[in-house]
Amino acid sequence: MKKFHFPLDAALQLRRRRVEAEEEQYRQIAIALEATAAASRNLRIELKTAEEGVGVSLTTAVELQSLDRFRAAAARRLRELEAQAESIRRDLARQQQRLVDARRDEELLLKLKVKVRAQWQVAADKELQDIADEAYLSQWARSR
Repeated sequence: MKKFHFPLDAALQLRRRRVEAEEEQYRQIAIALEATAAASRNLRIELKTAEEGVGVSLTTAVELQSLDRFRAAAARRLRELEAQAESIRRDLARQQQRLVDARRDEELLLKLKVKVRAQWQVAADKELQDIADEAYLSQWARSR
């Protein structure tokens, strides 16, 4: 009886590595999205802090102009960050689809391996049964 061997094991290993690579790429894109969200949160906090600071103390026209310029720059930067986040979300969706495809490909090979192993097991069981039958008949023939 031959030991079980799946002829597509090398392909299965390649598919597993592809899934791992796609998962890593997905994680990297998700980290980039989180970094963009954190930058946006931090900028909003800075803007709020600046506005509160101006409201507390006596302010001059120069300080108000500086605050106004900071607000404008912050608004531009927030729009840029939102556009960047939207682009990253699209990349994340594409990467998620690639990951789903890679997992599906791996799963197909795994199902095939299970099917081939089941067929091998049936053949191996039949071979063992044939050997047992031959042994029984041989024993029975000697005892007659």
